[in-house]
Amino acid sequence: MHEEILPIGSIVKLEGGNKKLMIYGRKQRMKNSGEVFDYLGCPYPEGYISLEYSFVFNHVQIKEIVFRGLINGEEEEFVSNVLSQVEDEGSSEPVPKKKGFSEKSFI
Repeated sequence: MHEEILPIGSIVKLEGGNKKLMIYGRKQRMKNSGEVFDYLGCPYPEGYISLEYSFVFNHVQIKEIVFRGLINGEEEEFVSNVLSQVEDEGSSEPVPKKKGFSEKSFI
């Protein structure tokens, strides 16, 4: 059974952070370490600027959910089928507060 996974478009604040992040990716596996992170986010309201301004983080690091993205049938099916498979293979251990990455970080 998987924990709550926020939908794409959700806006959050992280523990120790003062900038809002918008979630635009979920269950991201890092190429170099194999670590799996719950979310990939970019600054809000700016949006995606470049990979240097994107962050991977886990659900336990969220201190506030400012806005919850769209949940419809497609989202529910995706969470149920795809994300649960990735979660079974990955780790849900806490990671540093924010972690930037480069283009070569993902599989």
